[in-house]
Amino acid sequence: MAKGTSKKKNIKYVVDTNIFVISISSRSPYHSIYTELIKGNFDLLVSNEILLEYEEIIITKYGKKQLIFFLVC
Repeated sequence: MAKGTSKKKNIKYVVDTNIFVISISSRSPYHSIYTELIKGNFDLLVSNEILLEYEEIIITKYGKKQLIFFLVC
């Protein structure tokens, strides 16, 4: 890193599965969580168990297409 420059460190979050899944909908009052994550404005900390729970609930609520979209973003 060049002298005089600093890299912004993202805040790291653990997001409850229910809040995360609700935030996907653009009509949700929590949608900013999803959009800020997609923009890279914070880091999401997860375990394998949490990822599997996200996957299960997203497929159940929104379908596999939305899960694939999330994984690509």
